[in-house]
Amino acid sequence: MGVVYQKDKRSGITYVYENHSYWDKEKKVPRSKRTLIGRLNEETGEVMPTDGRCKKRSPSYQAGENDYQMPKTMKGMREEILRLLEENEALRKQVREAEDQLRLLRKKGQNSVRARGKAAKDSCDSFDDCDPGDPRDGFG
Repeated sequence: MGVVYQKDKRSGITYVYENHSYWDKEKKVPRSKRTLIGRLNEETGEVMPTDGRCKKRSPSYQAGENDYQMPKTMKGMREEILRLLEENEALRKQVREAEDQLRLLRKKGQNSVRARGKAAKDSCDSFDDCDPGDPRDGFG
């Protein structure tokens, strides 16, 4: 994921995009998806959010306390990207740990089922005394 600056030759305006690259499995070529962030104010270096049609938020718009506040400078954007990458890595670690716990639980479950099946087989005096049970359970 990166940030791309593209200058419009006709208007002279520089637009800032978030770029996400991925591999197209069908066509076997790299692709990228861009999402508009806003316009770059070349005097201040500030990125002003826009909807892509040269419209800013209406003057009556009031941001709520839960609304995301986009960083105004490139330094702020870099810091936000680093924060999000760290958060993403922490979440990936939690997912890996949860998957490991799930694997252990599944393994314990399989072992306990096998142990019950073995105990049932050992308690039979002869083959005729044993109930074969469900052939799908793997113990028959």
